[in-house]
Amino acid sequence: MWIALRSCGEWAKPEAVSWRRSYVRTVPALLARLRTRSNRLVKERKKCSRKIKTITGRFLRDFKRNLGLSGELLYPEKLELIERVLQQKRHDKNKVYSLHDPEVLCIAKGKAHKKYEFGRKASVTMLRDSGVIVSAVSFKDNSLRRGYPGTCPRTSLRDDRKDKQKAELLLSEEATKT
Repeated sequence: MWIALRSCGEWAKPEAVSWRRSYVRTVPALLARLRTRSNRLVKERKKCSRKIKTITGRFLRDFKRNLGLSGELLYPEKLELIERVLQQKRHDKNKVYSLHDPEVLCIAKGKAHKKYEFGRKASVTMLRDSGVIVSAVSFKDNSLRRGYPGTCPRTSLRDDRKDKQKAELLLSEEATKT
């Protein structure tokens, strides 16, 4: 939420927006309370998190009010993204995990020390002997299975020793074309 709040403030500087309230002292104090990791302050951290979310919503509404239609024309994707972040709930599907890269997904690892990762799953196919990368594919969803169709159209070439030279020649021809 803090990044969304900060980005609203950065967009408003060139537009010379006058805020109803700036929260110059309030937001840093709330962020300092969020950084504390004492068990006795769990309720207070949740309260500070909700307060920052409320302040972000106020900033967003104030930003839209001051700029009107021109603000929605200048920053349509960014404003829609921040609205999605403000409206998402805990158990929603297709959450936004990063404002910088909204397509980032949560990947469940299933390990005790690292339960989740954030990013995209990818598949890279290499030739066994030479180590040349034949293809690389990034997936839009989390379902990555062995032998995913479309991962590598030339994977059958890497197994035959006779076709190894053909594969190397094919790769060198593609490299000269680009």
